[in-house]
Amino acid sequence: MKVLVVGGSGMIGGTTALYLRSLGHEVTIMGCKPSPPPDVPALEELPYLQGDYLKLEKVFSREALGAFEAIVFFAGTDGRHIPPEQQAEADKYYLYSNGEAVPAFTRLARDAGIRIFVNIGSYTHHVTPEQVEEAAYARSRKQAADGIVALASPSFYACSLDTPMIVGKVSSMRVPMFEALVNYAQGKLDIPHLRRAGAQTSCRQPRSLQLSPERWRLRQP
Repeated sequence: MKVLVVGGSGMIGGTTALYLRSLGHEVTIMGCKPSPPPDVPALEELPYLQGDYLKLEKVFSREALGAFEAIVFFAGTDGRHIPPEQQAEADKYYLYSNGEAVPAFTRLARDAGIRIFVNIGSYTHHVTPEQVEEAAYARSRKQAADGIVALASPSFYACSLDTPMIVGKVSSMRVPMFEALVNYAQGKLDIPHLRRAGAQTSCRQPRSLQLSPERWRLRQP
């Protein structure tokens, strides 16, 4: 299949893009920056498109998306992605970028003739459903997932895989978040070790996600 991996220059998207290529798919990755990370040779080997789904009408067209058969979407917004000038209105930004823009991009993909759309979302609203009303971030992730699934039809396979925290890396890629966490765990940061009573989460490796698009392929009629 011809697959577009949106957010394919990141750790999770890049891992999945390389896996899909290893299966023989024609994979193109997309990111907001002009090129993929220069320190990751494996990703530089893949065709690259620069684009931002938040600028839908300016960047994308049905014709451009119509060149692909499937999209795997890794570009949802969390706290790392809010521009400095938008920090004061973070809730509004979450609700737009996740709750509105992701379903809008999915709709454009469907109308362009894409047959398979796999969104990699967040498990937040599943494990703490009370946060849907209380926290805009959790609500925005649920709106994104619900909006995508609502577009599914016999000719458009659409799903949202709402995952816990993903731990891993693409070979030679720097992941500052994990570098900081490792330094913290090793006591290299001047921060005391803290854990809220009863707090726990679940982690997954990128390999757990790589199989998702392939399983959708196997379900095609």
